[in-house]
Amino acid sequence: MFNKVLIANRGAIATRIIRTLRKLGVGSVAVYAECDADSLHVRLADEAYSLGEGAAADTYLQVDKLLAIAADTGAQAIHPGYGFLSENANFVRRCEAAGVAFIGPTPEQMLAFGLKHRARELAEQANVPLLPGTDLLTDLAAAKAAAARIGYPVMLKSTAGGGGIGMQLCHSEDELIGAFDSVKRLGASNFADDGVFLEKFIARARHIEVQVFADGKGNALALGERDCSSQRRAAEADSFMRRCAIWFLSFDTCSDSSRVLPGPSPNQNGMVGCNPSASRTRTLRPSTLSICQAWVPRS
Repeated sequence: MFNKVLIANRGAIATRIIRTLRKLGVGSVAVYAECDADSLHVRLADEAYSLGEGAAADTYLQVDKLLAIAADTGAQAIHPGYGFLSENANFVRRCEAAGVAFIGPTPEQMLAFGLKHRARELAEQANVPLLPGTDLLTDLAAAKAAAARIGYPVMLKSTAGGGGIGMQLCHSEDELIGAFDSVKRLGASNFADDGVFLEKFIARARHIEVQVFADGKGNALALGERDCSSQRRAAEADSFMRRCAIWFLSFDTCSDSSRVLPGPSPNQNGMVGCNPSASRTRTLRPSTLSICQAWVPRS
């Protein structure tokens, strides 16, 4: 167990981590941009340090600043929360090089699942159903050609995005042209990655997440599913999605959750993403099932 953990995040996720650390008797170090100086996580933490003025790219995404604060405070580990650097393999490597444990997946797992276009490639190799889509798009011309092939409407997505950030619905080529640079900028400023790709947009769909634990040795367990949309789906869809999630996660290494969009008919289910992080927003399922995520520093 660590004696002190730096939380490289803000807001609700940071406060939850701080409260958990307190219950475990572990010291907490908060960081904040000056615009967040009065936030609750800053007041709750045992220690709090400013990352300076500016947007996320100049504060919460500044690896040098985070590692310097970890070194100055004696923090033995960094918990990234979700978003920001939580799925950034280079950040994990920097932590390891600095002798600081990263609470989360390995760089290899992040590279395998963290980027949406790469997760699509792995799902295709595992014969998991996918929505029609593309690899990374090199430029706007490639995006226009791909959208014409897939058929509008399409969703333009940041490959490193999350939480709805870096997604834009495009009903026409004009909308795609208007959104392309904007979505790339959102990805760069929020996730330090401006890669984008396209997926077919399903108007009548439900957003289902299947929570999965896996051991990196081909064994995976589906803990249940979470309907992130307003409707519940049929039991047959539950079973189908759990099987697909276990199949996919057993095919490679470990991850946290796989997202599936069931369409209006049984043959229109498709995986749209996989979250390779130790801490998502889903607090109910692990506690309901009496499952604990272990903190194991890697050597």
